[in-house]
Amino acid sequence: MNKNYVKEAWHTCPLKDLQNCKDIENIIPFKSKSKEQWLTQGYYFWLDDDHAKDWGKIRKFERYAVSKFYLTFNDEKDIFDLRDTKNLKHLAQVAKTIEQAYKQRKEPHKNIRTVAHIISFLKKKPDDIFRGIAVLAADTGCVLKKEDPDFWANSIPFMQKENKSLSRENLAITRNQLCVFEFKKDSNPKHQICEIQECNNG
Repeated sequence: MNKNYVKEAWHTCPLKDLQNCKDIENIIPFKSKSKEQWLTQGYYFWLDDDHAKDWGKIRKFERYAVSKFYLTFNDEKDIFDLRDTKNLKHLAQVAKTIEQAYKQRKEPHKNIRTVAHIISFLKKKPDDIFRGIAVLAADTGCVLKKEDPDFWANSIPFMQKENKSLSRENLAITRNQLCVFEFKKDSNPKHQICEIQECNNG
């Protein structure tokens, strides 16, 4: 087990009028505000700067900053990594357990068929059940059609069948995002800002 486990990550945030990178240095990262967060509320980071910059464009920020961080955790277990098959199976089992509990108590069925709902449930549990202070997940962004000029750069079929058709399974470029639930002074994850870059949407 690695002590002082370090993750290199990038944080995207809008810049307000007359605000520059120096102005936000002491107040980033920002906690998410929207109730619709795919990994629940927290401080969101990308694991590569390209997707961090793309996010500023997707959100149509006129001006935004991309900040490079070094996030230091106690060890790998601080991060609930949903790219790991074992953790994915655990997540599915938790969803099944919650659903069965509702049925046994004959309570109204609640929607726990989302990652966000299951993580919200786990976050309330003690450390011996769920000790994660962050969650890491990946998605493929949007599904591109073959006619899209970016299709071959983002999704490549694994093989061509005998009838010349392409396999439905693709090697896709995933977007890896890390959500840190809380930042507290003198506690993990400690963070160091390495670089802040201003970007423009024009």
